[in-house]
Amino acid sequence: YNILKIKLGKGYEEDFHILNMIKNLVKDKPCSLRVDGNGGWNLETTKRFLDILPEYNVEFLEQPLPKGNLN
Repeated sequence: YNILKIKLGKGYEEDFHILNMIKNLVKDKPCSLRVDGNGGWNLETTKRFLDILPEYNVEFLEQPLPKGNLN
């Protein structure tokens, strides 16, 4: 597959671990990642991930915060 959508939202440590495992699995393949925070992050976790997602060839981040939570 050229694009993988990854459902996260379990918290920074577990999600970071999942992201690293997938990165290692696709490292030699032309693959883009799309991350769905599944509304499971708070603002601080979202900011932390926004700083590192470009390093993982992530095209976009979908719904990191719970519905209706804009801050």
